[in-house]
Amino acid sequence: MPKTLRNLEPVGGKVTGFRFSYRVYELRTMYFATHRMILLLNGAVLPRPRLHVTFKGVTVSAENLPETDWVALRGEVIEIAVELPGGLRPGQHQVRVEAVFGGGFGGGMPAAVLLAEFSDVIE
Repeated sequence: MPKTLRNLEPVGGKVTGFRFSYRVYELRTMYFATHRMILLLNGAVLPRPRLHVTFKGVTVSAENLPETDWVALRGEVIEIAVELPGGLRPGQHQVRVEAVFGGGFGGGMPAAVLLAEFSDVIE
């Protein structure tokens, strides 16, 4: 969501990353038993172990998403935090988040679904 991109509060005087929010716009529900999430920042893919998702007060690291079953209803907000030493520099940033779901029962090809894509400014 635009206007939600922020650096994480400093720990020991050092910024440890950044965060932003995503509002579920799907007409039905959204299931979060994803195999992995892909985050692109200014066109570059960030490694998934640095990604943490918070929904309804529960925070899960990206590597634990396959074992997590969440159901998000339309309009609910999910926060994504990213570990990135030093955080983001001031200026405009492009954010894109994709969820990769497996083939389900019987296998099949994984599918990537766009969750969010926006530009925002760090002051």
